Amino acid sequence: TRTVYINPVFRFLYMNMNYHVEHHTTPMIPFYSLAQYHEKIKDQTPTPYPSLWAVYKEMIPVLVKQATQDPDHHIVRIMPASAPEVTAPITQRTASETTDAAWLDACAVADLDENDVLGFSHNGKTYAIYHLSGERFFASDSLCTHEQADMTAGGLVIDGCIECPRHNGRFDIATGKAVRAPARKPLKIYPAERRGERVFIRIDS
Repeated sequence: TRTVYINPVFRFLYMNMNYHVEHHTTPMIPFYSLAQYHEKIKDQTPTPYPSLWAVYKEMIPVLVKQATQDPDHHIVRIMPASAPEVTAPITQRTASETTDAAWLDACAVADLDENDVLGFSHNGKTYAIYHLSGERFFASDSLCTHEQADMTAGGLVIDGCIECPRHNGRFDIATGKAVRAPARKPLKIYPAERRGERVFIRIDS
């Protein structure tokens, strides 16, 4: 994603989505407030492109190189010196088998704050583990059924629902039911329970 300065007419037609870094860092902010949000965080993000021409002049050669020479080639943006250094938290756990082959040790209870979500990987697939109020634990597939966004990477637990960080669709955590558009298909839910200070999930059902 990138932020581009464009003329007021194009900006209106594009619904302020030229502030695309801002949109993806905090997608809950309405489009009409993105310009104000940009002013608040621009010292923590890469320098915006001065025009659409500047974007295409950089992007087209990269696309050609990806298609013809190196599919892993990509644009590297430089963060400003004023941006705070951030160390990403550990959000993925790898399964360890237990004596009960049907259940997997997913994480420690202490790894999950109340009303939070954590990613858990097993056999190349990621699951979402949830801790709701009242010491209730749940598990589901981690990918949104709308456009396959990973909801353990920036998803929000709100009123017993998980909200996708990409387009803000929501699913009921207990049932997997899609409760807010654009999500329509339900999430697959897996049994989860607390055993002492560990959380276990069952993924063969």
